[in-house]
Amino acid sequence: QTGLECIGDLSDEDICEVLRLACESLELINKKWMLTLSSVSLLAALLDGAGLSECDRAEAENAIKCKNSETLKRLCGENTELAKCLSGVFSDAKTAFSKLNAAAKNENTKAEIKKLEDLYLSVKDENTRSKIRLDFSIVDGAEYYSGAVFKGYIDGIDSPVLSGGRYDRLMKK
Repeated sequence: QTGLECIGDLSDEDICEVLRLACESLELINKKWMLTLSSVSLLAALLDGAGLSECDRAEAENAIKCKNSETLKRLCGENTELAKCLSGVFSDAKTAFSKLNAAAKNENTKAEIKKLEDLYLSVKDENTRSKIRLDFSIVDGAEYYSGAVFKGYIDGIDSPVLSGGRYDRLMKK
């Protein structure tokens, strides 16, 4: 196993470089790979915008982890687009970002969506980008992450072969 840690003040470009290195690493291991991408800060903004109570928010976070769309529909009420966004895995990022923007309730959420979309678009090769999926369920168990998170998979292995993300708050502890 090998890893990469970037410590200190990181720019958005630094995070983009880490994502590109993750994609390149997966490609070197196996041509059949997939990377799931999410954002802790975007998920928090989406849930903040939903106006959930603390109890309902905890239930929503668990439902996202389990991809329980029925519970998310119940908790999100009229915002059915948000429930769909939080419970799905998107194979088409363009559609995903469009749906996320439609579900966004405030400017902070829209800014977080743009950050994740910019990160996604930083992968310039179209073939490589086609192997990246948005999936909010991967945020589970990553309390120390503060921004983008990702997990990489290769064909034939059920569990991730790499994972990472931004965790600015860890160094402050």
